[in-house]
Amino acid sequence: MARQSSRLSARDADMKRKRQEAKDESSSPPVKSRRKGRKQDVFTQDELLEGSASDASSAPHGETEGANGMKRIVTKKPTVRPAGKTPYQDETIHPNTPTFLGELKKNNNRPWLKSHDPDFRAAERDFSSFIESTTKRLIEYDNTIPELPPKDFVRPTLTIIMRIYRDIRFSPDPTPYKPFFSAFWSRSGKKGNYSGYYVQLDGEQCWCIGGLFAPDNALLAPTREDIDRHPKRIRDVLADKAIRSTFFANTKESDERLETFIETNGENALKTSPKGYASDHPDIELLRLKRFTIQRYLPIEEALGEPRAARVAETLGCMKTLVTFLNSLVMPDEEDGDHDGEEDEDDENDEDRNE
Repeated sequence: MARQSSRLSARDADMKRKRQEAKDESSSPPVKSRRKGRKQDVFTQDELLEGSASDASSAPHGETEGANGMKRIVTKKPTVRPAGKTPYQDETIHPNTPTFLGELKKNNNRPWLKSHDPDFRAAERDFSSFIESTTKRLIEYDNTIPELPPKDFVRPTLTIIMRIYRDIRFSPDPTPYKPFFSAFWSRSGKKGNYSGYYVQLDGEQCWCIGGLFAPDNALLAPTREDIDRHPKRIRDVLADKAIRSTFFANTKESDERLETFIETNGENALKTSPKGYASDHPDIELLRLKRFTIQRYLPIEEALGEPRAARVAETLGCMKTLVTFLNSLVMPDEEDGDHDGEEDEDDENDEDRNE
């Protein structure tokens, strides 16, 4: 019985000691950040100016000695890069935006972007307003493009601007961000199976690309079928005046344009003939393609300075003939299907006449 009473007394004493330690800790000055092995406080420059760390106000940046021997690390609050003499405008890209993207390419990591968050937000707003202005002008060339917002957190798929964040889970490239801004217009926004118009802005140039990007086999099948049955159609599309003068200015003959088109889209083409087509097919190089696009790279100067949304929209608008043609194959409207049937019938009549 005496032994049990001794144990209870020791336990009570231990609990009393812990309560006293907790009370002492609660009465000690608050510590904002404490690393293992040393005591320190972390203050921003604004806090120092406000006087919350007045004893360190003589050193606005770096490490300072605080009360009770605690070290204070003072960090400078990031600020946005000044606009300079050039104001931000909706119809153009401000010079600070490609400058930021060029720096992001060299410093593609989270700590750097966090320390330059104001510059990132300013560049993002600049590109968003530019894309919104370009959308209004692009609709004048292709009225099938809906006037969707550049960004929408409620319905993110029904937007135009792509995310800058990369999915690195299965990628050999560990960089977390794309060093460019990009946007895609189609009948269903940036998502869906329609062909459309793509713009990409980095620190050096503005890419304008239009057509069908990496479609799946279900969409490739009708495209290849049309090339097989009506090989003249795609040649006529590439011979369109706007396409010819904007994207094939250095080629005169139809075969030269077709060769340039195949070379431009041949990076991920099949190495062998697709299933169901002979290797000696006259258009086997076209049938091997897995993307059908035309493109033009504009120097960054053509997106800066004077209002340039009109210039970019004009370049995209020249792609309308190809985009419309490809949509009639992969996502045909009812009238497109009727037209195809009539054309097949006309082809049969031509054959009958030849016989």
